[in-house]
Amino acid sequence: MRFFVNSLLLCRLVLGDRPIHVTLQRALGSLNFWQKIKFFWHVAMSHNASITPEEVEKCKQRDLLEQLLAEMAGDFPKLSKIFVDERDAYMTHALHSLLLKNTIEKRLSWERTDVDWQPLRVVAVVGIGHTPGIAANWNNPVDIAPLLHVPPTSTSTKVIRFTCRAVFWGALGFLLYRGGVRVARRFR
Repeated sequence: MRFFVNSLLLCRLVLGDRPIHVTLQRALGSLNFWQKIKFFWHVAMSHNASITPEEVEKCKQRDLLEQLLAEMAGDFPKLSKIFVDERDAYMTHALHSLLLKNTIEKRLSWERTDVDWQPLRVVAVVGIGHTPGIAANWNNPVDIAPLLHVPPTSTSTKVIRFTCRAVFWGALGFLLYRGGVRVARRFR
């Protein structure tokens, strides 16, 4: 795909979504401890769900997709806001910035020619779930600074992370010690 796009004359490929690490850190930072446990349990239990081609085709229907997004918002409203609404706003800003920058460049180069003005054409490929949000945000100014802000890690998360690491390294050290003792006894 990228090779094809780059081979077209005056065509550029621009990735206009928010960086994934920012989205994931904002999403996990928005959940409290119990919500994280519930979310990870939900993810762990749904990994065996097989997805058929018919189900994929059903998801292309706008009504079903909106129902699935509303269901996600019911279970995890903050995640829905971060994964859908904030990314809609960010992509809208990216499209606006792209149009503004390239229109100015084209206008400056056009002024030095004798040809008729040709408006700039941009093709945006977005997921079907983002189309309504981008359309709703199109005429509104979007401030992306808060959308790129990653909240600081909570104290409870730091304590849990430290505890998990300590338990892991402690268990590994204990197992290595026990294995070393058994090996040493065999060589006696």
